[in-house]
Amino acid sequence: MRLFLEQREASLLTKVSEFLLREDIDSYLVGGYVRDTLLGRPTRDVDIAVDAFAPEVAEKMATALKAKYVLLDKANEIARVVLIEGDPTQDNRWHLDFSTIRGGIEADLSHRDFTINAMAVNLRELEEGHPQLIDPFQGKRDLDRGLIRVVSETAFQEDPARLLRAVRLAAEYGFNIEERTEALIQAQSQLICQVAGERV
Repeated sequence: MRLFLEQREASLLTKVSEFLLREDIDSYLVGGYVRDTLLGRPTRDVDIAVDAFAPEVAEKMATALKAKYVLLDKANEIARVVLIEGDPTQDNRWHLDFSTIRGGIEADLSHRDFTINAMAVNLRELEEGHPQLIDPFQGKRDLDRGLIRVVSETAFQEDPARLLRAVRLAAEYGFNIEERTEALIQAQSQLICQVAGERV
């Protein structure tokens, strides 16, 4: 598998990968970053899952990159590194979002929302030049077909905000919502009232 990266993007990922290798931390590119890169869509939001306590890793990474550290979700161990390259008035801001892997990478992917967001690439393999796509739920196939499909039948119960996300992704990417997923949305639409206003 090949990931086509811009020069600045590749340079940044090399720095990130080298840091994590020095720390001996297994790490993976995941989620929306893998999805958008496979589609050839430019993105400055990089999702990284680490086999360690993500907030601590992110804080060290921010120090190493001379960037800003933001704790996004203490309970779920999610933190962000904000890096600005060059002129801050230009589009030079990178968001590196770190999450803690729970139960191995495939188990971690099983808790994600949609198959197109449940793919991963080992950063070590990417650095070595032979990355393999970790895709236990056929996300690449759905990406090629332009389909939004839930990873599991309980996806919306686990996080009702995913109901809105499914519709937003379909509109943004011009994708169709898979038949079973659409039926789940209709059956569980009442869950939307549980979503906090700031997440809408």
